[in-house]
Amino acid sequence: MASSGYTCIPDSATEKHKLLSSMSSYGSQDVLGCGSHHPTGLVGSEFHRQLLDKDEEEEEEALRRKLKYFFMSPCDKYHAKRRKPFKLGLQLLKIIIVTVQVDTIMIHRSTV
Repeated sequence: MASSGYTCIPDSATEKHKLLSSMSSYGSQDVLGCGSHHPTGLVGSEFHRQLLDKDEEEEEEALRRKLKYFFMSPCDKYHAKRRKPFKLGLQLLKIIIVTVQVDTIMIHRSTV
């Protein structure tokens, strides 16, 4: 079997801390923080340029976090958000229901 060439590179501690930090939702405005963070002592266009640079960096970081969460495994998603995997439970319930239905049909046909 050929290897896909994908290697698992461990995340740095800061990325893992940011990813596992409690937020209302990934990709939300919580990444931007609250309150004003204007640099002091800057005039006119320099102030606006730095403000735009920070906004772009924050937007890029928010997108990076959202994409990272999207490509996580289900176990990693559980560890990141601490939410129960209800979709997995729903799928298992559907498998059990279909299995019981097939069994009852086969038992019914074998007795007739």
